Amino acid sequence: MKVEAKIRTDQFDDGLDEFGDPLPKKAGPKSGRWVRARWSVSPLREAKTLLGVLQQEGLRGKGLVQAFENHSPRLLGYSREDMGKLYRHQTGRDLTDYILVQKADKVVRYNELGPEATLLSRTLRKLRAGD
Repeated sequence: MKVEAKIRTDQFDDGLDEFGDPLPKKAGPKSGRWVRARWSVSPLREAKTLLGVLQQEGLRGKGLVQAFENHSPRLLGYSREDMGKLYRHQTGRDLTDYILVQKADKVVRYNELGPEATLLSRTLRKLRAGD
């Protein structure tokens, strides 16, 4: 009876993200430290921009999260599950509604929206006008 070994993708993890920057170190289970996510890598970077644009339009709380889930696959090409997988890989935690709402607040409060936010806002308006 021959048993084939499955290739695990984490065996080839070189500790670098898609841009060649080092990934954050994961905290050990007993270390008691939180590991911060890197929102500067795709698709989290695009998610941050979309969250900020939706918040600027006046959406808050559950409405913000629902709009994000509806529009992110169409506008960004990533679902919330895709972003959650990357977030979980970076931090070991789930990407909760609370984290999304807090990130939207921070993006708007500290004016972290880049030039792509205007394009995203226009595209969102066109989509809503067509609905």
